[in-house]
Amino acid sequence: MTPSCPAECGRTVPVGKLLCRPCWGRVPKHLQDDVYRTYRAYVSAKVGTPAFRKASPEYRAARSAAIGSVR
Repeated sequence: MTPSCPAECGRTVPVGKLLCRPCWGRVPKHLQDDVYRTYRAYVSAKVGTPAFRKASPEYRAARSAAIGSVR
């Protein structure tokens, strides 16, 4: 099953992407940068470490802000 875009546009999202391409293009650049920055910190931190505990909520917040900006 292919995931649908969380921006509720009806398009599908490729695996490993947050939004479909048209919706991602509507996300303001500063929010895109926040998603990239926090995602890199999230995936590079080891689970259970202080770095991971900091990175995880920051990434979720950046992801939510990006999705919310196109809804």
